[in-house]
Amino acid sequence: MLLGVVALVACDGTNLFTGPPPTTGRDDTEGPAVQILSPSGDSVSAKPIGDSVLVTVRVQDKVGVDSVAFTGVAFRGDPDLGTDTVVTRFEEKRVRFVASTEDTTVSRFLIPTADSIKETAQIIATAWDSAGNPSADTVPLILGGPDVQILNLVGGEFIQAGRELSVRVQAQDPQGITSVTLIATGAVTATVVKPINPPADSVTVDTTLTIPNGSVGELQLLARAANSLDVRGQVGPLTLTVVP
Repeated sequence: MLLGVVALVACDGTNLFTGPPPTTGRDDTEGPAVQILSPSGDSVSAKPIGDSVLVTVRVQDKVGVDSVAFTGVAFRGDPDLGTDTVVTRFEEKRVRFVASTEDTTVSRFLIPTADSIKETAQIIATAWDSAGNPSADTVPLILGGPDVQILNLVGGEFIQAGRELSVRVQAQDPQGITSVTLIATGAVTATVVKPINPPADSVTVDTTLTIPNGSVGELQLLARAANSLDVRGQVGPLTLTVVP
């Protein structure tokens, strides 16, 4: 089942409109500001073959956001040889707002196609404003690698120095997870490696980081997992702030 969260009332489906929405005759010619928040474009985000992916996008436009389309594709072949082609890896999902808004965040699960090739796909979010101007953002997603999540922390949290920071990491891959690694940089520098033997399709690892007294400033946390084929996926870095 497709799930979704949207900041405003919205209608969604695959047949709501064909192509971009009609223009309104306004003088605006600039498309919306589009930012994919998840998957994170600055990490080695990965998904096992056949898994759906949750895509969250923020869209802003002074005229008003009319609609957003989500999809995932892979680019194969060599343009120099004329063999390049675009292959759909996740079914398209479209959202059209009942009332336009200047700033909204939308999340949708994308359903994978039957293709089973391991490769890097591109997750694409395209938005149109109420004047018909489009804009898009794209992030890479490795298909065929571990899905990694930090379950108990989100970016922007404040952490007090002099305490233990508990971190829970979940990793999943039908090829079997062989290790989970937590890397901290910034206010605290540390690396924690947890071997998984025998390999498991799904693991949850609990660990702690000591935040020494006197530590202050930004702390980046990155969680990484490897499968039995030595393909790696990661989440983060999440940026936390250490305070006295």
